[in-house]
Amino acid sequence: MASSILTQARLQYLFTYDSATGIFTRNVDCNNTKAGTSAGSPSNKGYMRIMVDNRRYLSHRLAWLYVHGEFPKDQLDHINGVKSDNRIANLRLATNKENFQNFKDRNGKLGTYYHKLTGKWGAQIGKDYQRWHLGLFDSQEEAHNAYKKAKQQLHEFQPTLIVLSS
Repeated sequence: MASSILTQARLQYLFTYDSATGIFTRNVDCNNTKAGTSAGSPSNKGYMRIMVDNRRYLSHRLAWLYVHGEFPKDQLDHINGVKSDNRIANLRLATNKENFQNFKDRNGKLGTYYHKLTGKWGAQIGKDYQRWHLGLFDSQEEAHNAYKKAKQQLHEFQPTLIVLSS
C-alpha cells in the first residue's frame, strides 16, 4: 500500500477524524500502536504529523482529505496561526503568497522584531516582494499594533473574524 496514493476511503478506514478537535484516532492496530489511541506527533516546526502506510503526512493535509475527499492543490493556512490546531474550521486554502502574510517571527508576533541597538521594538511589513519599515516603538505590543494597521491596508488575505472554539 505504500506506493499507492492515499485515498479518503483508506484514510477513513484507518482513522476517525474529529473535526471539532482536529484530532485523529486510530481505528486499527498498527505496529505497536493500538486502535482507539490518538495519532500524530509534532514536527520540529510545530505541525502535527501522522504516519500512514509507511509515509509521513502533515495532519492538516490529512484533515482536508478526510473531509473534502482530496488533498489541497496548494497550501493550507491555519487561520488562528496555531500550527497544531487542525480543526477543519481553522483550515483554509491559500497560495504561498497568501500563507506568507500570516508568517510569525521567532518572538511570536506578526511583523515585529527587537532592535538591539536602540532597545526598542521594530515593525515591518512586506507585500509583493517589497518590505516597509514601519518604525521603532517602546513595546512589542505597539509595534504589533502598527503592523496590524498596515496589514489592514496592504494584505487582502485577512484572518477571518470568526471566533474558533477550543
